Amino acid sequence: SSYFYGLKVNKASTSSVSLGSNLICLNAADITVNTGILDLNNHYLKTTGNINVNSTGTLKIGADGWLEIDHLKTIDVNSGGLLELLGEGLSHPARLTHNTGYYYCHIESGGTISAEYALFEYMNTGGVYVKQGSFVSTVHSFHHCTFQNGYLALALLVINNDQTISINEPVFPRNTWEGSWNVRKTIDIGTVNIYAATGEFSGALHEGDSYNRINWLGGSPDLIVTGYGLNNSYPVIGSSIYYTVSLRNNSATPITTSFRIGVYINSATQPAVGSTPDYYRTVSSLAAYSNTSVDFPAISNNTPGVWTFWCLLDYQGAISEAAEDNNIWGPRTITWQTLPPISAPVITRIAATNTIRLDWTYPYTVTRYKVYRSSDAYSGYSLVGTPSARYFEEAISANHYYYRVTAELAP
Repeated sequence: SSYFYGLKVNKASTSSVSLGSNLICLNAADITVNTGILDLNNHYLKTTGNINVNSTGTLKIGADGWLEIDHLKTIDVNSGGLLELLGEGLSHPARLTHNTGYYYCHIESGGTISAEYALFEYMNTGGVYVKQGSFVSTVHSFHHCTFQNGYLALALLVINNDQTISINEPVFPRNTWEGSWNVRKTIDIGTVNIYAATGEFSGALHEGDSYNRINWLGGSPDLIVTGYGLNNSYPVIGSSIYYTVSLRNNSATPITTSFRIGVYINSATQPAVGSTPDYYRTVSSLAAYSNTSVDFPAISNNTPGVWTFWCLLDYQGAISEAAEDNNIWGPRTITWQTLPPISAPVITRIAATNTIRLDWTYPYTVTRYKVYRSSDAYSGYSLVGTPSARYFEEAISANHYYYRVTAELAP
């Protein structure tokens, strides 16, 4: 709940400054994120200055949070910078809006925008202007975003980069501001595929597309990974890992065709559609905007090493989706560690049989144990037994012996 003159973030690229309350900067000074992350969370930042997101800088806006920009001021996402607006459903959007008048929103060459369930309004020339050489996230490519209240006789969204972009279920409300276009493309590169758009101002009738590179298509489902569960990223060989994937049909179109989810336990590169997974599970159907979770069988391994783990939804390509680039999860590194040492066994004399017995505990299931002994505590050990159980017996000797026990897994 502070009033700042301006704000500059110069942190490590993965470190963040997060708002715990609203922040107001109304002295026309700039907000600059040079390096690191400025995360508004669900709060708002009001500013009358320009906003600059520079190389390795990220500006994040979460559900119910918003950024207010003043008349004729600009938010510039420069090369290497990222603007991220991720809401939670249409009723809890992340918002880019105005303080007064109409501001400029420019995604410059090399900059990136990532948006889903976001609201964009009161933009000046170009609307949300994705310039040539800039990038739109392939995972959060304006899905379920609302564009409204643009400047007179201009566009709400201009996409002039060379990507093929899929936008699922955007909203263009009734044109009360007398704008000319909903979406515009002014150069003959790239393709924009818009699926199941709603609102009176949606559709090809209101587009600005001289080169026929904007396509308005019917509703298609959109599978996304919403979460995962992995019980252990550093398992010991001989133990098991358990994997769960949570997914969602993030569209108004139900899925009535069965599809498979595959896991790839050790792939150096991202698996492509059509590649055979190590394990799979089948989902028979998934209703509109519904979620499900799938458990995979226990996976074990007897060899130390590092796995690169992936999950791919619909790896057979059975479902035609609005966005095909957001079905992957990974990579996740899993480090299989060697078996830990066994704690010193308990030695008991069995008088009735004139033997000694070694007993030990061990938390893992192994192929066998190896028992060594020596008359010297530090050297000269020789193998005297390979029990599969957690004990060993032998006749009492007149000699003084030291014992060592190790665990072993068959390859």
